[in-house]
Amino acid sequence: LGARIVDADKLGHAAYTQGTTCYEKLKEHFGMSIISEDATINRKALGDIVFSDPSQMRQLEKIVRPEIKAMIKERMAAERNNEGLLIIEAAIAIEAGWTHLFEKLIVVSVDRDTAIERLQSRNGLSYDDALKRLNAQMTNDERCSKADVIIENSIENRLEQIQLKVQEIFASLSN
Repeated sequence: LGARIVDADKLGHAAYTQGTTCYEKLKEHFGMSIISEDATINRKALGDIVFSDPSQMRQLEKIVRPEIKAMIKERMAAERNNEGLLIIEAAIAIEAGWTHLFEKLIVVSVDRDTAIERLQSRNGLSYDDALKRLNAQMTNDERCSKADVIIENSIENRLEQIQLKVQEIFASLSN
């Protein structure tokens, strides 16, 4: 597409790296049960904790979100003078209150059943675990109400249709 993309999820993974402030805060709050033998954060163990207890999820968010936001802002500043679009892929942008950072907000929406199936398939989760994760998030309607543009990513929409929609959006933003 000719745009530069910053993946907030990858920044989040970097924030979990041993030696970072975020890693130390996570270890301090959640304890050694989230630390693997190789000293990395065991994301499954952490997920089991936070998706079972909303107060623990809020603690995780208080630790991790400011780190990711700072990393996004740093990347945006570094890219400021470059030509073309800078796309920040951040599924939590609305929930985290970061929408003011962006000129346009594009929301990818998927129906609940498809989202559950995809979570189960991608993350190897049970139906109940996938449902817990989905229930811990903002609904599609809530997200879409904040969007400048909505991309419908359901099974009915073939990949080619979604790609065409993305190309249309990209063309409109590039002008």
